[in-house]
This record gives sequence, C-alpha cells and structure tokens, in this order.
Amino acid sequence: MLGQEGGVIQSYAHLSAKGRLVDGESESIPHYAASLMKLPLAIAALQRLAEGEFSIDRQLVIPASYPSAASDVEFTIEGDSLDAATPPGSSSTIGMLLRRSIVVSSNEATILLLGLVGCEAVNRVYAQCGADASFVQRAVFDSAAADAGLTNVTTALDAARVVWGLWSGSVLSPEPTRWLLEVLQAQEDRELLHAGTPTGAMIGSKSGETSAVRHDCGFVVPPGRAPYFLGVCTTGLSPALAAEWIRNVALRAYRRIE
Repeated sequence: MLGQEGGVIQSYAHLSAKGRLVDGESESIPHYAASLMKLPLAIAALQRLAEGEFSIDRQLVIPASYPSAASDVEFTIEGDSLDAATPPGSSSTIGMLLRRSIVVSSNEATILLLGLVGCEAVNRVYAQCGADASFVQRAVFDSAAADAGLTNVTTALDAARVVWGLWSGSVLSPEPTRWLLEVLQAQEDRELLHAGTPTGAMIGSKSGETSAVRHDCGFVVPPGRAPYFLGVCTTGLSPALAAEWIRNVALRAYRRIE
C-alpha cells in the first residue's frame, strides 16, 4: 500500500520530460534524505567550480575525524560506511571526490565537499530546482548535530525535481551538466530503479539508505522515447521490501509510457 500506515511511509513522484507531475503518491511527505542529498551537493560544488572559487584538480586531505555542525566535538566514519579508496591521511582531487560521492556514495567525499561549499549552497540548489520542502543542515554521520535536532530532509517530489533541474540545464552550464549526468549513469547501486526498469533504457540515478530509509531518484530514457524522472522514498520498510517496492514503482512508470 502506498502512503503512510503504521510508521511506514512509501512515496513516489513521476515527472514528464517537461518536469510536470504525471503520477505520484504521498509525493510531498518528508523523509530523512540519507544519501539523496549528495546530488544537490554535487550540483552546488560544480556551481562553485564554475564561479572559480576552487579548481577541480585541487587536492584535499582525508582527515581521521570531522567537526560537528552542532558542537566542538568531532565525529568519525566507521565499518562498512568507510570508503576504502579514501583512507585517513590520503588525498584526492575535488573532481574525484565529486565522482565518488555519487558513484559509490562515498561518505568521506560527501563530508569534505559539504565542508567546502556549506549547507546553504546545497539549499540554494534545492530552491533553484523548486524543491521547496527539502533542506540540508548537517553532514552524514554527524550524530551530535542529529542529537541537537539538525537533519536533512527531502520528499519524493523534490528528489525528482532535482534530477529534472539538472537534466533541463537550469542549474549548471552544458559541460558540467553532461559530466554529472554521466556520473549518475555510473552509480554502482543497481538494485532499485535500474533493476525495476526493462533493459535498453538509459538510466542515471542516486540512491540512499540507512537502517530506516531506502530511496532512489533518477532519469530514465526509454529507447526512442522522451526522458522521464523518478523520485522514490521509503521509510520504515525492511531493505528487501523497500527494494521490491521501488522496483515495482520503476516498472509501473516505464509501462505508463509504453
């Protein structure tokens, strides 16, 4: 069942090539954003690059810990959430960090990029895309900030609007737009929108999950057809049930345009 029931929230939004909502359910209900915030963050970083604030080849050192947004304490990333390619003490270019934040959902890359551009830059991207219910207040894994009430929120509709905003060229110039769309196509998580969409379509997406949520958003270009855009968010489902539901939404969206 779609919508909200017993603490479970299942939402989706299907936008046309022109960004119009053509199908959806509970699409404006807020969810914890998880890694969906990494796409507007990447857009914000590319905007700063275009403004000449820093170079894509600039090297950043990966620290062992990160400052909290809410206090003087620092936080760390541990276990399976670590990106083995960016161990503490190593360095990486901003361009590589941008790519890894999307392709493998690197948390280290995300935290460094957010420290570079700031939450307000990400929130301006949300506003530019018409994603008015979404906001970023802290980095992922910043538990002290979470305890202080800071969070990151999105909706299925807003997630789809960010992808459409990127595709439409309204937030970046043509070259970085093409680059980021190609990066979205390289995302390694293929269990959700990719798995639910019949073969032959071009797909780019950014997924996100925690123990409580599982989401995906992206663009789909069926052979010989116009593109469409999806945002799908779940809260309170098991990972397996969430994946099944997201795949079903993806298949329904594809069949809608057949």
